[in-house]
Amino acid sequence: MTSRTGHPHRPRNPSHGPGGRVACTGHAADPERLPGIHAVNVLADIDQDALLAIADLAGAGRLRAPVTRVFGLEEIEQAFAALSAGSVGKLAVCV
Repeated sequence: MTSRTGHPHRPRNPSHGPGGRVACTGHAADPERLPGIHAVNVLADIDQDALLAIADLAGAGRLRAPVTRVFGLEEIEQAFAALSAGSVGKLAVCV
């Protein structure tokens, strides 16, 4: 999630205005602090054994995280629906 105020030399992100959408894995998407914005926190259960196995795969250069689905910007609603439904793998949105 990025700052609602933005950087003075960059345009404001349109997702940060009324009707915008924000998904966050850091539990920072607070609907009460983001009026008019659909805010979703993506939660996960921590499994230490799984994290150790992932670390071993990454250390061995064998970890792959493929993009499993690509959405066009005009399909953003479907992308959020897939994210909310617990889609497995990476989702990408082409801008």
